[in-house]
Amino acid sequence: MSFSRRDLLKLGAGATAIWMTELRSPNAWADQSKKKIGLQLFSVRDVCEKDLARALQSVRQIGYQGVEFADADHYGHEPEDMRKMLDQSGLICCGTHLLLSTLLDDAFQKTVEFHKALGCTNLTIHGLPAESLVSIATLVAAVKLLTEISDKLKPYGMHFGYHAQARDIKRVEGQIPIEVVLAHAGPDVHLQLDTGHCAEGGADPVALLKRFRDRSRSIHLAVFGGPQDAIIGGGDVNWKGVLEFCKATDGIEWYIVEHYQPSRRTSLEVAKLNLESLRNMGV
Repeated sequence: MSFSRRDLLKLGAGATAIWMTELRSPNAWADQSKKKIGLQLFSVRDVCEKDLARALQSVRQIGYQGVEFADADHYGHEPEDMRKMLDQSGLICCGTHLLLSTLLDDAFQKTVEFHKALGCTNLTIHGLPAESLVSIATLVAAVKLLTEISDKLKPYGMHFGYHAQARDIKRVEGQIPIEVVLAHAGPDVHLQLDTGHCAEGGADPVALLKRFRDRSRSIHLAVFGGPQDAIIGGGDVNWKGVLEFCKATDGIEWYIVEHYQPSRRTSLEVAKLNLESLRNMGV
């Protein structure tokens, strides 16, 4: 079963209740890990939409060190104001997820200026349009554009990544699309593997990470399968193998937690439990 970003995390108003409780100060171990842990803000978008500044404070108090914005969502704010909120909360913008269209034609420079104001250098698209995956030929043609975008971002000190969706894992004409993407794209186009999407696509995330071991700057840690309230450490993901690989790989700088499965808990509670589970697994 496939879950879209916009169909999930429909959590109730109870998500704001956690604001009214006294959250513990940032965990001491949050700054001791060699790699940093960020939160994809889609995971708590219900909270961000109500009060972004307070949401960021809560995310930092839970213990996260950075955040990744979904679709470069402004939540009604200018990037300069968003940067102030990040600075005041003590968080880093470790990346953004973008639509491909925001990096094309006249939109490109606007997107660059947005990220300069935000202080963010990691830009990632969450997949190519579905029509690009009709055949290997259409996919290879589309990949040329990714290399061009990556090259255009270099002068700004910005890095370009590709977030692999479940459809990027399922074979097309006998080949795995994400492997085709990385084989034909320039070496500076990075892979952002998502453990949940990878499991949904039926692939071994460790095998993909090993094959493209020098192509990742971050990884999405997301649960897939298992009971309704499954968190990181559960579900159908090979967590032991994934985390062992990441720990031994210098190129991966950020673990980015994302939660897109339905839960009976509030989104901030789920974010807290996911981080605690990672720490219990030695991250």
